[in-house]
Amino acid sequence: MAMQTGDSCAAHCTVIAIAELFNTRHNMTPQYAENTVWPAIQFKIGENQGGTDELAKKNNSDPRKIVSFANDTGGGAAVTATLRCDDVAKASALRFVDAMEGMKLGGLFNMMKGQNATVTTDIAEGVYYNASFLMFGGAAPTPGNYTKGMHNILVTRSGGDIWYYNSNEAVPSWIRTAGNDAWKILRNQNAGGGSYVFTGVLVEMKAQA
Repeated sequence: MAMQTGDSCAAHCTVIAIAELFNTRHNMTPQYAENTVWPAIQFKIGENQGGTDELAKKNNSDPRKIVSFANDTGGGAAVTATLRCDDVAKASALRFVDAMEGMKLGGLFNMMKGQNATVTTDIAEGVYYNASFLMFGGAAPTPGNYTKGMHNILVTRSGGDIWYYNSNEAVPSWIRTAGNDAWKILRNQNAGGGSYVFTGVLVEMKAQA
């Protein structure tokens, strides 16, 4: 698909995952991502006792709503979506922000996690992961260029290799990584103007068994 419009990365990841899982173009269009999926998965002002209002103001997506949308409709396909939260990856991500932001992000992670068991992220063959990343305004992530924003990137394993899809690129495409963990810190994105660090929160999407 073409580059995302505005902040609709999570919607594009959802639509592309469904299209890849079921080898279908049915409903899987930029218009469907922008006009149907995107409004359904955003944080809203006043939710979560106001604790996510700042995320809502920046049009960020709620991973829990991605799960609900995929399981309820799946764009007409039989999707199984599950929220996964990786404490080890979270701790690694917080090294890239200052202490105050780390406290906020840690609280957000714990809210997302809820009663879910801690997992260690393992990218499985043929499964798609709508993963949440911290967003940085430089070729390499540092506390000084953290934008206080979030970005979703789609990750999968195919042919034994891990690939990611960043819908925020001018011409989005699947990119193969070198190693099992290379996708967790993405440098030199967006023509060198951006970088991303995996938060530990992702939505696992696969076809129903």
